[in-house]
Amino acid sequence: MCKGAGNVRKNSYFAVKANKANTPKDSYEDEIIYFLDPTDIDDPLKLTFTEEGMAKPLSSKTADWDYIRADYTIYYLNLNFENLKEARKAVWKICSDLITEIQALLDKEQVNQSAARKQKVKGKMEELRKLVRPESEFSATAKTCLVSSGLPWAMRIAA
Repeated sequence: MCKGAGNVRKNSYFAVKANKANTPKDSYEDEIIYFLDPTDIDDPLKLTFTEEGMAKPLSSKTADWDYIRADYTIYYLNLNFENLKEARKAVWKICSDLITEIQALLDKEQVNQSAARKQKVKGKMEELRKLVRPESEFSATAKTCLVSSGLPWAMRIAA
């Protein structure tokens, strides 16, 4: 979808902050690395996304280790490559449109109940659920959009 994402910038920038394994006998398991690890359960949580598709550190404190690692990863893996931003922006728009549509239906439902409308809400919510599944492309962007809506039902879908 995004073609050459351009993480060629990474090159040999696999920086280690502490406990670097310099010889085959050294343990690499205690290395403190700069790059976020997508397989580490909490590392992806250190990133967030904007409506414009930009990746950015979740922490706003530039001296925080989480900020430093996220910023380093964004830069060296080129996570704000134009095609990636555009793809995230498209997912955000889909989510945002679904949220707006669902909320309008829910508001109508509070005044005048309708079984057909309720089914439509369920169908639209299922579309959102598909977007936040771990195997869906840009699911973190979809989750961020849902949470940023501030709507309790949307935040539960993102959870």
